[in-house]
Amino acid sequence: MEILALILAIAASIFAGRFLFRFFFEDQEDFSECLRFSLTPDLFSLFKGQLFEDLARSTKFGLYLLMTFLPGLFTYLLFAGHLRN
Repeated sequence: MEILALILAIAASIFAGRFLFRFFFEDQEDFSECLRFSLTPDLFSLFKGQLFEDLARSTKFGLYLLMTFLPGLFTYLLFAGHLRN
């Protein structure tokens, strides 16, 4: 039963990620920019004068990851029996 719950959780996360992608990002280039800013240390962005853009895009990317991860987590917990009374 755990394997089925894991497979369903991965499927739910992939579906959520593909569905939410168009709401969070304009295109693949916007996603790449958010990923680049998320991986760049804030100190480097501060010296380049891009700190606020870095914070905004890092937050956007983090929210996207969270909103993609949560449906998978709840699906796993539901089907693995951890959310039952």
